[in-house]
Amino acid sequence: MLEAIEDAKNNMGDFNLKTATNYKVPESQRRGTTFKRGQLLELRRMMYTTKMEFNSRLLALRDKKEAMIAEADGWDKRLDEIQNMLPDTKILEKPSVPILLEEEKPERKAEYTSDSLREFKKEHDEAQKRGAADEGGFGGFGGFGGGGDAPPPGQPAKQPESKVAPKTAAAPSTTATETVEEVAEVASEPQETVLETENENLEQIMVIHEQQCLIEQMHEAYKAFDTELLALRADKIEKEVQLKNGDLRVIMLFEELLLLKEFEKRENYLQENLSSKLNDRDEMTEKIEELEDRLASKKLFMSEMQDSERLLYESFTEQLGENNKFAEFLTKVFKKKIKRVKKTAEAEEDSDASDSDDDFDSSSEEEDDDDEDAVHLDLNVCPPGCSQELYDATIVMREKKLDLEEGIQEEKKMIDSLKKEVDALVKKNKVINHGVKMAKNDLEAFHIEKQKKMNELDIVVTLNLHQIQYMQNGGLPSDLSSCLVFHSGGVNQLTSRIKGLQQEKAQQIRKFKELKRSHIHLIKGKKAMEGKLVALEEKYHAMMLLKFGREVDLTKLENISTNRIAEELKETIAKKDTKYTRKLSEWDVQINQAKQTLLNATREHTGRLDTLNDLTKDMQDLEGQLDGKQKDLGGEYSGQRKADLKERQRLIQLVQLQAQEVDALKEEIGILSRKDGHILPPTQTAVRPLPPIGTN
Repeated sequence: MLEAIEDAKNNMGDFNLKTATNYKVPESQRRGTTFKRGQLLELRRMMYTTKMEFNSRLLALRDKKEAMIAEADGWDKRLDEIQNMLPDTKILEKPSVPILLEEEKPERKAEYTSDSLREFKKEHDEAQKRGAADEGGFGGFGGFGGGGDAPPPGQPAKQPESKVAPKTAAAPSTTATETVEEVAEVASEPQETVLETENENLEQIMVIHEQQCLIEQMHEAYKAFDTELLALRADKIEKEVQLKNGDLRVIMLFEELLLLKEFEKRENYLQENLSSKLNDRDEMTEKIEELEDRLASKKLFMSEMQDSERLLYESFTEQLGENNKFAEFLTKVFKKKIKRVKKTAEAEEDSDASDSDDDFDSSSEEEDDDDEDAVHLDLNVCPPGCSQELYDATIVMREKKLDLEEGIQEEKKMIDSLKKEVDALVKKNKVINHGVKMAKNDLEAFHIEKQKKMNELDIVVTLNLHQIQYMQNGGLPSDLSSCLVFHSGGVNQLTSRIKGLQQEKAQQIRKFKELKRSHIHLIKGKKAMEGKLVALEEKYHAMMLLKFGREVDLTKLENISTNRIAEELKETIAKKDTKYTRKLSEWDVQINQAKQTLLNATREHTGRLDTLNDLTKDMQDLEGQLDGKQKDLGGEYSGQRKADLKERQRLIQLVQLQAQEVDALKEEIGILSRKDGHILPPTQTAVRPLPPIGTN
């Protein structure tokens, strides 16, 4: 909700002056040195692009002029040919052929040829000679600055003498001679016919028409070029204005960049401080949420345990039934408080009777002390006449009650510990939130200070007279300090926003009226439902009195009719019985497989022992035969000694073999006893009877 309100404030459509004291720079409009440097580079790139585009257009127009001059030269030559064929009365004034000036090709300034170098040298030498003449004895009155040759005021200046004067003087005699010769030629030529005269007239007409077409074509080409030149000149003026504004904009951006560099270090420090505090707040919030989740789960678990305890009491009450003469005794047994010690795995197998000898029941002792006439009964022994099953069930339920009470106490301790941790973290979070708020305030104050410094920079804005709407007495005021330079798009946006707000206001008014009518309708419906509820409650009480004679709690009645805890326990026992039966079946299968594997391994091992025994005997026989054959003939005199040695060797081998068999059997017995397998009888090895001592 707070985010929606903040978003509405930022996007309500109004216009805030940056020079206002309470102006806050939106986070989306906060820019640093990197952004400002990018703006500066982008503006310079745009200015460079504009210049290059204009230069390309200018070069294209120059190329077009060169092509037009070449074409005009051809037209001019053709006109010269035509006008030589026409009489003077039919000759029209032809337009002059434009020329390409040197300043139109500035790139030629760096170009030079051998002719240009000679011309430059000649001009340089002449300039040096003129300089020497100017420094002569005319005292500054000779040369171009002398006043002796100047005419008096009121008289025309003397024309300079032409270098071609001799040729001009001889021109009349030459002209007279040529005229006499032409007259003689005309007199000697024959007279033209009428057809020839008409053909000449027709050719003359065609030539005159061609002359007119060429002159018009030249005028049209010149006019088209002048039109393009004027358009380019107007575009040049516009581009110059844009580039000049761009230069001013570059200066302004550069000043802003310098100002931002001054504030950059401090801004980075404040931003890092705020970011670190925000991270600490997020981490603390996560810890608090985690602990609150654990606390909620603990509370839920404790409420479930309390419900189980309540149901246990109700189940005990139902188990006692009505008119039970041992109800008081069993209740004391059920409520007896005993000292319970945490049992180990071995101690849990002992009976509860041995542990309860040292227990005491403070409440029962107090009741026994109060009731002196009552017969003292041992709570640890079932009294005569009482059902042993009911007594045992009471003992079991007492154990469950004590387990539940201990669990509830432990849960309470854990809940208290979690609450303390949550409270400590909440206090720390408040301190961190205060730090975050202070960091935000510092950053906001810094941005206000930076914006104030930015507002002190001068910005040049080019305006036309029709854009100025601030008038006084129909004229432009002398002081424009109170004026506001505003974009026309912003004015249109504000105007449309005003209309939109008016529509929203009308829509909200209609919505309010509809909600008011709905509220009235709901109030009427509420009153009607309250009347129906009162009628239903009266009907409910009447039916309760009719059926039970008094008001009864239906929840307790439902618990009495169906022992919910017993049903839940039965269902749990059935599920566990099925689960453990399945596991026992699986283990039985695995045990049978292991027994069969052990039996096969035992049989295989026994067979290998028998084979080893037979092979050992055969080897001994062969060694004995080999030793007997290698003895010399003198062995017969030592027969008694030789027989004793053989017998002794055989007995030693037999003892070693039996010792190996005994060890193997011990290992098998140990393996079988560990795996709970069956013990097979050892294989009996057939041993030859020992021969009597002294026989061969």
